[in-house]
Amino acid sequence: MTSTTVAAPAAVTGLSPNAGPTTGGNTVTITGANFTSASTVKFGSTAAKSVTFASPTQLSAVAPAQAAGVVNVTVTTGGATSATSKHSLYAYGPPTVSSFTPTSGITGSSVTITGKNFVPGAKVKFSSKTSPKVSFVSKTELKAVVPNGAVAGKISVTTAAGTATSSTSFTPTLSITGLTPTSAAVGTSVTIKGVGFNSSSVVKFNGTKATVTSRSSTQLKATIPKGATSGPITVTNTTSPTGTVNSAASFSVT
Repeated sequence: MTSTTVAAPAAVTGLSPNAGPTTGGNTVTITGANFTSASTVKFGSTAAKSVTFASPTQLSAVAPAQAAGVVNVTVTTGGATSATSKHSLYAYGPPTVSSFTPTSGITGSSVTITGKNFVPGAKVKFSSKTSPKVSFVSKTELKAVVPNGAVAGKISVTTAAGTATSSTSFTPTLSITGLTPTSAAVGTSVTIKGVGFNSSSVVKFNGTKATVTSRSSTQLKATIPKGATSGPITVTNTTSPTGTVNSAASFSVT
């Protein structure tokens, strides 16, 4: 009896870049497994213009022209085609942002962004501040964490194919936007600027509670406490807007 060895199917685990122009023509590096010199590549249902075999784990392919939208890149080897996943998604044309929710919140909270042409690895900014964590949900939805230090402004989404900006602004309800000075010795008064401060606001220097000597909705003055160490300054509100926010940069205790 003769045994037949069946080759393992190809797998796509990454694309670089994973977005490009609708005119195509750009080279995309495909990483994965079980590639051969005979492997073929498709972007959606359209064959790549050319495919170059680099190794069993890497191919490069020239993207064909396509209408705007998100497609799967597949590799066929020996008659078997790779499975699709979020890692095989490729966006033709730049993203769009149609809405986001909630429209306000404290820094560190999560915002759901709705639009089109989203792919894994998309970058999100709140005004000029980059979100520290962006989760890809689908080609029409992202979730992004509001960065420390955020101020009121529009949300933008960027992929390798371009940038889209929301038509309306996100408004932080509690945020530390500045420190003066940014380094000082114990006993020094520090001015903390931001939004959403109130009578319940508690200030800590890297975890050590400080005495607040004056307060308004946009400014707190706190004395660096004994035992304080270098690190982020936090403000915690126990009345609305509730929560804890961090300074974008660390404070240095000299």
